[in-house]
Amino acid sequence: MKSKRIVASWRIAFAHWFLVGLILPLLTSIIVSITLRLLQVSFYISSASDLIVTPLVFWFGTIYSAYSINKSYVVSDNVEIARLSTYILLIVGGGGRVYSFLYGLFSSTYPATSYMIALNDIVFIFSAIIFYFASKKYIVINA
Repeated sequence: MKSKRIVASWRIAFAHWFLVGLILPLLTSIIVSITLRLLQVSFYISSASDLIVTPLVFWFGTIYSAYSINKSYVVSDNVEIARLSTYILLIVGGGGRVYSFLYGLFSSTYPATSYMIALNDIVFIFSAIIFYFASKKYIVINA
C-alpha cells in the first residue's frame, strides 16, 4: 500500500485548485466548444450552455480532486484547504473576469454583450460557492 505524503496545506490547496479550477474547466470548455462548433450552434446558445456545464464541472471535479487528495495526502485541516483553494480560485478567476470585462469594454469585435458578461460572472460566483462547500464536504481530515 502506498503511504500518504505529509505536505503543507497550501500545497494541497494549490493542487486542488489547479485540477478543479484550471485543468478541468479548460478541458471541458475545449470539448464543449468543439462539439457546439461542429453542431453549428449560435454564440448565445453556446454561452448559455455555461450555465449548466460550469457548475457541474466544478461539482464533479471537486469530488474527483478530493478523492485523490484523500488518497494521496495527510489532511490535517480540510477547512483551511477549502478556504485557500477558494481564495486562489477567486483571485485568478476574478482577474480573468476583470480582463474580460475591460477587453469587452474597449473592443468593437468582442461579440459578448453586457448581460452575457454579467451572467458569466454570476455563474463563476455560483461555481466558486459550489467549489468551497464541496471542498469542505469531500476533503476529509485523515491525520
